[in-house]
Amino acid sequence: MDETKSIVVNFCLNPATTELRVDGFSEFEFDLATPLFEQIRACLDATPLAPLTIEKLDAGLDGPGVYILFHNREPVYIGKADSSVVTRLKKHRRTISGRKNIELTEVGFKTSVFASTWNPFLPESHLIEHYGTKKQWNSKGFGGNEPGIRRYETAYGTDHFFTRFPVNEQFVCHWLEAGEYEVSQLCSDLRRDLPFWFKTHPNSGNLAGEVTLPSSQPTAIDTIVRIATALGDDWRVAVLPSHILLEYKPTKNYPNQVIHFPPS
Repeated sequence: MDETKSIVVNFCLNPATTELRVDGFSEFEFDLATPLFEQIRACLDATPLAPLTIEKLDAGLDGPGVYILFHNREPVYIGKADSSVVTRLKKHRRTISGRKNIELTEVGFKTSVFASTWNPFLPESHLIEHYGTKKQWNSKGFGGNEPGIRRYETAYGTDHFFTRFPVNEQFVCHWLEAGEYEVSQLCSDLRRDLPFWFKTHPNSGNLAGEVTLPSSQPTAIDTIVRIATALGDDWRVAVLPSHILLEYKPTKNYPNQVIHFPPS
């Protein structure tokens, strides 16, 4: 058997499943995943670390694939994208931009773009185990979808992403200009444009009225407090590690909340 055939056989036989359980029978498994994972790891390890800048993201390849986020050159998060790694990385960049205790200049990335035919084999869980990022940002709140209202009652551990890097309520809304705004439309714009979750509760049906922004480029918390002031004392502004909440007639408190309106 020549060297090439030997490699193929080693990849295809799984010793754990070839033991004889009944005389005359054995089990064969075609192990395609293991060599694929090993090659992807080697590719990522050989890829130079790049800063998480728009210029770098726009200059590279795009498509389905896997990626690693680094904080201060340490791997902290493994992710996958079914269609566009660049879109996913830009989403993460936006999230990080709205957090305290972290700067975008501290964050880098590596990515491996896949041909579409390899999409079913994206080895996210294998890479998480290999790089040890489950103890960092994987499974620690980063990259997830917005939780339901009951999740606001969760007391996050000290190693959780939201605890380490809470919402930056002083984030500057650079797109806002001084002037009069419809409250409902402004809230809708904030939900769309802020780099963290902003939620009105229980719904936006009571968001009637107008609010004045006296200066351009206000902070997020100043804008939301002005909205609450315009709506009246039945409203409350609470900053949580994960969200900013604008609530009508709130009935409960949340772990680690900081109330900005009404004044105490």
